[in-house]
Amino acid sequence: MIMTLNKMDGWFNKIPIIGRTLTPERLRFLKFALVGFSGVLVNETFLWIGIQFLFYGLHPTMRNNFGVILGFVVSVISNFIFNDLWTWGDREKGNLWHFFQRMLKYFISALAALVIQLVVVNILAYFLGHAVSLVLIWNLFGIAAGMVCNFLLSHYWTFKDQAFRREKSQ
Repeated sequence: MIMTLNKMDGWFNKIPIIGRTLTPERLRFLKFALVGFSGVLVNETFLWIGIQFLFYGLHPTMRNNFGVILGFVVSVISNFIFNDLWTWGDREKGNLWHFFQRMLKYFISALAALVIQLVVVNILAYFLGHAVSLVLIWNLFGIAAGMVCNFLLSHYWTFKDQAFRREKSQ
């Protein structure tokens, strides 16, 4: 699977407009955005399942918040795996202990994005409505608002190259 994902890097460079303007860091952000898009689909699906079935009997605010959190947790797990393998697949990873450190850091980074997401969803739901269809839309705005924070923390903290850390500590 890693080989298949990494082969996509060359595919991006074959697209005429993208290939000429795609620096390594822009390619990394594009990968992050594509992984994030898959995470949005996972997030929205589990938010909908939570609102419609798992938390249906709760007060709308609680139902929405629990649904957002459920979607968040499931999407963070899938996003971490794809980002670790593909987006930052070129960086030295270290051992299994480093894998769990990265996962913990990714969850902490994603929690910052979740706070932003929850604030946006709750503000929009409070002023514009709690209907399920609306909350799914408000959630997209919340995800977009948290994306920049998540990328920056992921790039400079979570997936920092292990080789770079060793050089810096010597």
